[in-house]
Amino acid sequence: MATTLGQLAGFLDEHDLRYEVDSEESAIIVAFACPPDEDEYKTPDGDAMVRLVIRLAEDGEFLSIFSPNAWNLDDSPYKEIILECIPAIQSQYKMLRFDFDPADGELRPNIDLPLEDATLTSRQFHRMIQGLIESVRRFDRVIRPAMETGEVLFALRDSPKPFMSPADELWRLNALTDSAGFDEFEKLIEGGDAEADGTDTTPDSDGWDGDSNYG
Repeated sequence: MATTLGQLAGFLDEHDLRYEVDSEESAIIVAFACPPDEDEYKTPDGDAMVRLVIRLAEDGEFLSIFSPNAWNLDDSPYKEIILECIPAIQSQYKMLRFDFDPADGELRPNIDLPLEDATLTSRQFHRMIQGLIESVRRFDRVIRPAMETGEVLFALRDSPKPFMSPADELWRLNALTDSAGFDEFEKLIEGGDAEADGTDTTPDSDGWDGDSNYG
């Protein structure tokens, strides 16, 4: 049975999360605030949040969740070094891959799931979201310093501070809409076809525990 935007919105509603639905693009946009620490993840615009686009394709038989423009390598003199370490980063987590757009420097992590005629469960959905958020936060500690120094230090990825639970209202869309407006969300969705520069890997890893509490 094909998955619908209504089902995905229902999964988000389980945790009282706020989001924006774009039915024409078959997408949901949500932002997850990060602790405002100096060493925590921030978007290229300096916002302390992980932005996610949740998108259905192939008439609801393919699900993609990605963080648009999570990093931008356009101005980094060490772009090639970072791209060379992407396969090693991908090997750390199941299902995680990166797309790179050489036209504008966007480096976008994403997780794809071919559903076909299978029924998506809430646990699967939240595991994908949790895994992508954890990936952005953890590997920001590797990618961001490498963008500035050209030095890739995987030891820096460990021990990011845990998120609070959704009940503590960490998930918020309003911070993003207030600063960017809905037109910016349209750009996030339309930018969903970046040129791939990574490969899928699915080794055993220390990835997700399957818990959907985000905490």
